[in-house]
Amino acid sequence: MRKIFIIFFTFFICLYAKEQTLSNIPPASIEYINLEPEFCDEACLKELVSENLLASFMARFEPTKTTNSELLSLYNELNGKFTPQTPQGANKIAVIIPQKTIKSYTSVVTNSLISYVASTNAKVELKFIMSGDESAQNITNAINTARDQNISYFIAPFTPSGVRVLDQNIAGNELAYVPSVHASLVSYAKPNIIFGGIDYQAQIAALLKISNDKVAAFSDASGLGETLNEYVRKLSASEIYEVQVAGKELKLDGYLSKKSKFDGSSVFLNLPVIKASLVATQMRGYQITPFALLSTQINYIPNIFGAIAQRDRQNLYIANSVNPQNDQLVATNALFDVDLRYSQIGYSCSVGLDYIYSNFIDPSHKRLFSENLVGSQIVYDIKLFEAKGENFTPLEPVAQDLDPAARDLKNDTNSSLIRQGLE
Repeated sequence: MRKIFIIFFTFFICLYAKEQTLSNIPPASIEYINLEPEFCDEACLKELVSENLLASFMARFEPTKTTNSELLSLYNELNGKFTPQTPQGANKIAVIIPQKTIKSYTSVVTNSLISYVASTNAKVELKFIMSGDESAQNITNAINTARDQNISYFIAPFTPSGVRVLDQNIAGNELAYVPSVHASLVSYAKPNIIFGGIDYQAQIAALLKISNDKVAAFSDASGLGETLNEYVRKLSASEIYEVQVAGKELKLDGYLSKKSKFDGSSVFLNLPVIKASLVATQMRGYQITPFALLSTQINYIPNIFGAIAQRDRQNLYIANSVNPQNDQLVATNALFDVDLRYSQIGYSCSVGLDYIYSNFIDPSHKRLFSENLVGSQIVYDIKLFEAKGENFTPLEPVAQDLDPAARDLKNDTNSSLIRQGLE
């Protein structure tokens, strides 16, 4: 198996140098491990570069079999900015990436984790293991590859299907963090699997607090869209009117012609931004005036200001759980083309790495994030924002079911129990 070792640029060390106490934990490094059996030719490599999948590019690049000068130059440029190190096994974290499943999120996962280590100078070795997909064989092979290097910490951006395989394979002395799934979406998982997915149900509940008793909900044919509609249906005190905008449907005449269903209603936009903009814009064409337009994390992105005209979002409210407090970390992520202020998966990955590193690898390291562990789930605060101007403007904070003092106590207890299990 070919391995490429990468350590962070001296640029970052100089740019973000701070006074540090000496530590016996070795410096950070990154390793890309390729489990793909097929050879990646020049066309394959160029496609990876065009999709910004640099982690896959570095893992699958074979210098002795590639003559393309541009690809060689990129490989040498990336590889030459780093110096290999060999930390002890206790400081290693395996990042298992099913790149065919999560697709473009591959670069967000890898770049946000790299940014955290670069920004904090964390003494940890990240090993990116490309599993291809979430098949039982491939995930098992990836876990065993990590075990061969005495790794007991995992970050796994899986879907619920991948989590089931992970649950069947994880040992009692290992710890896994899943940034992409909320614990409520998995029927059962071992206590040493921690979840970092956004709580969409809690976001829907927060939005319903500012709605009226006439509710409508738009979704697309995606699993997430249907799940969001299910949450609205479950939590709403009244019956809701549901619409599914499937495929590439652009004209919504058949739905919006039923004006009475939407006029004066609290309308949930459980749709990605393009389809959400179609609903908001075409409502105006039918002279529909909703009580409010409501959406979750999926539309807490700056693109929404360009996609929906200002006059059509005067009563648009969006729930958000992404709240980075460290400007240096945000700036470093920006250098790696990740906007941590809006990237849900990038934020969750950073929170998870921060939690594992600060609680188990270097307890002297002060955490950068305030989110705590409750049960097996990282709990995020929820804030509502209005989007009627040029930027998101926060409303009053939404109260959580668990007060901060209780969270801190439970977080300390959970960390202690997990740590005992790993020893």
